[in-house]
Amino acid sequence: MSWLAAIDMDGTILKDRTIDVLARTLKFEEKLAEIDTKYKDLNESEKSERIATFFKGFQASRILEIFRKIPLSNGIEELINYLNQKKFIVSIVTNSYTFLAEDLAKRIGIKRVFGNVLEVKNGIITGKITMPLNWAKTKDCKCHSICKFTVVKEFAEENNIPNSRILAIGDSENDYCMLKLAQIAVAYRSKSKRLKKIPNIIISDDFHDVLNILKEKLEKI
Repeated sequence: MSWLAAIDMDGTILKDRTIDVLARTLKFEEKLAEIDTKYKDLNESEKSERIATFFKGFQASRILEIFRKIPLSNGIEELINYLNQKKFIVSIVTNSYTFLAEDLAKRIGIKRVFGNVLEVKNGIITGKITMPLNWAKTKDCKCHSICKFTVVKEFAEENNIPNSRILAIGDSENDYCMLKLAQIAVAYRSKSKRLKKIPNIIISDDFHDVLNILKEKLEKI
């Protein structure tokens, strides 16, 4: 029976958050900062809708050009290569945009991507966003722009994979529910105390260490 691996993108596969890099490069850092100050009472879905408007009028190719310069986390390619060798069904589960995540997935050998869809018409971003799983379905979730618990659970069911054969990797509170669902969870460079309390958690700042620990765990299962 196969395993499923669900991996966060920003701050996990990538060393930096996509939105932060784009905001610095495209000069809308102040507007982004306002989201957590002036509009702090909005739920996560509403914040995502507002952030999407910042990209209105930009060429998608320009956004992709900036995105491709974000460095990968050390050791992540080796880890993904190992998971593919072991016939894991590897996926990216991200709050970011699918056209960026899909590009990254092709570069590093990941076949499935789940995220939010930033509308593009004739190569130009419209500022509209589609969040197909924007309302959380578990009491542990907040109103995230994408419910990672729901994504991972439904993807596993689609492939007839039990929770006991799910690996989840993430770095932030947004990843809590999918890490809690997984049999093996990895908190990567995380500052979240809640993530670190999850059962079977691997806490690491280096994916080379994660790979070594994972090899040992899988041999025992």
